Amino acid sequence: MMISDPLFVGERSYMAFSSPDLRLRTHIIIECRPSLHTGLLLYTAQYRDEGAGDFLGISLYDGFVEARMVLGAGLHTARTANRVIMGKYECFII
Repeated sequence: MMISDPLFVGERSYMAFSSPDLRLRTHIIIECRPSLHTGLLLYTAQYRDEGAGDFLGISLYDGFVEARMVLGAGLHTARTANRVIMGKYECFII
């Protein structure tokens, strides 16, 4: 799936798609030009019910890119060592 040139303005902006099949191995590439230090980049979950099943979330938190996931064995978090530069195109490979 490739998405090109979306622009999100405001706190409730989003795009929704059917969940991809995230079986054994997944490669995600996100290229964006952040304008805020905190925001959700991607979220997919096994079930729609909050707190049920596995999920993967990629977000900006205080300028750092964070990947949070539950894949059957508790919550795992990975975070970049450096903050992104606001207004500059960045590419994240997960």
